[in-house]
Amino acid sequence: MHVAQGLMKTELVNACIDNNCTFVFWVADIFAYINGKMCGDLEAIQKCGEYFIHVWKSCGMKIEQVEFLFAYPEINKQAEAYYRTVLDISRRFTISRIKKCATIMGKKEEQLCAAQLLYPIMQCSDPFFLKVRACQLGLDQRKVNMLAREYATATKRKNKPIVLSHHMMMGLVEGCGKASKSNPDSAVFMEDPPEEVERKIGKAFCPPKVEDNPVLDWLKNMVFLTDTPNFQAGGKDWNNYNDVEKAFLDGSLPEADLKGGLTNWLNQKLAPTHKHFEEDPDAKKLLEYLKEFKRKTAENPPPQGAVLKSIIEREKPKDAAFIMAPLARPKPTLGPMVSLLMQMKKATGDIVLCIPTWSSMVLNTMETNMGDWNKDLKKVTTFYDKLVKKLNQAEPELMKKVTIAYQHDSIASAASDYWYVAITAGQVLSVPTLIDRTPEQLESTGVSEVVSRLMFIADGLLSRCTTIVVDQDLAPLTECMKKICKDCGGGAPNVEVVKCELVQLTKLGGDAPADKRVIFLDDAKNIVAAKVKQAFCEPSNVEHNPLLTLAEQVIIPLEGKLDVPNHKVYTTDNWEEAKKEFAADTLTPQLLKQAMSAPVTALLDKLRWPK
Repeated sequence: MHVAQGLMKTELVNACIDNNCTFVFWVADIFAYINGKMCGDLEAIQKCGEYFIHVWKSCGMKIEQVEFLFAYPEINKQAEAYYRTVLDISRRFTISRIKKCATIMGKKEEQLCAAQLLYPIMQCSDPFFLKVRACQLGLDQRKVNMLAREYATATKRKNKPIVLSHHMMMGLVEGCGKASKSNPDSAVFMEDPPEEVERKIGKAFCPPKVEDNPVLDWLKNMVFLTDTPNFQAGGKDWNNYNDVEKAFLDGSLPEADLKGGLTNWLNQKLAPTHKHFEEDPDAKKLLEYLKEFKRKTAENPPPQGAVLKSIIEREKPKDAAFIMAPLARPKPTLGPMVSLLMQMKKATGDIVLCIPTWSSMVLNTMETNMGDWNKDLKKVTTFYDKLVKKLNQAEPELMKKVTIAYQHDSIASAASDYWYVAITAGQVLSVPTLIDRTPEQLESTGVSEVVSRLMFIADGLLSRCTTIVVDQDLAPLTECMKKICKDCGGGAPNVEVVKCELVQLTKLGGDAPADKRVIFLDDAKNIVAAKVKQAFCEPSNVEHNPLLTLAEQVIIPLEGKLDVPNHKVYTTDNWEEAKKEFAADTLTPQLLKQAMSAPVTALLDKLRWPK
């Protein structure tokens, strides 16, 4: 911990307490994990948090009036409430907006991995989870605090978090920006001995001006932060920063004396902390642990992914196929339902059918006004109640080997494992890896799409199924799963991909209304027949022919054949002939439409959605 975090933070906290504030210290262990601190070792991170508390206690922080809460265990106590807010924030902002908060992690936007988009979203949810009125953080975190205020406005919350930002101390090294642990000479640390403090301050950049002068910056924003600075330099006591600045600039207070005064002041302030860690047995033990951890990990870095591997292998693999149900929609269409049915028929044994309630919520697929989360969730669960009921009616024998796993229940039962896996997945995957779009398109993409993809990876891996069956849209995410398993040294599930590319019925690029482009699950028989009859089916065009695609990928796989009256019966074995004959206009659009009307209508009869 550097002195700005220790000494300056102590003064700021005490000032809040003196003004009748209750101060809650949110020890950000889970956030440190996301940011890869302490080699991603959560136990070591929490030990570091305990060390911080000892430092603040030794600095004179009014500890009896401060409540210290470690984020990881506190979140796990109310995981559903916490992550519900995280997801609600995710569905309201774009990737571009969240990337603007990247400075809270000291990362440039182009360096961000997918997990680091979760960091500002989680921090944004903290004041609402903790029910606090103000956020007292550094200016480098102001952007995420403003995001919290934007969220409060969007959700019509009465109390927007008040933002109390403190100055970020300059680094002692010329041009390094703020003081940072990554550049040891840029900062003085709470455990630095007197001779190290003297060395760092002695070599600190100190031009004969106020601008870009870290020594003056430290004096103004730390030494003279209180009314009783007790600062001595050049054989004189100084009680006002402006007098020090003036004397330095006019040469009456030489640089050496200025630095000597700052060195002495720092060593006086650090002495109680050094004494505390020498005499307090708990503090001493903590410091020894952290020093030993640093030494061991420097000599022998721990294998990446060890914790992830232990979570995934905590339970025995299930000899079953994991399948994700389609996202909830206000007006469901035939395509996703048929795709689900084909995936289920592809599985050879037991099936775990994941019902993506929270993924549907975060993506707002029910197209609500995102007012009340519970009301929106009710709409989503009602959709899936209908879906499960319809599957039981349509495929009673198949459903006997299906276990229904509601996503929100799975998350609630093992929230820490779930989000650990999701976050770890995001640490090794970039946003473009998860979402195949141009940089320009990604800017306007909702961050919810990143979150939902990480959730799918967590759903699949924590199902512990030996096989994952997906359609072609989700297939790239299974490759991400394999990469994660490989990186952590674990076994990857087998993957089966079902091709079910149900294109729109109308001409590509056309302006036909939505109700003409697709078949809805509640369409009446005469409507279905009319849509098949009116479908785009240009003579000899096999490149974009919705009915040929529907026959090849759905009707023949499910029914085993396509019977074209007065022409031929097509199966998987001779389907290439059908395409050649259509290209040659031997199989005409009229014949194909007549042949497709009955099986498509029958399929919808089987899957028709209740009104």
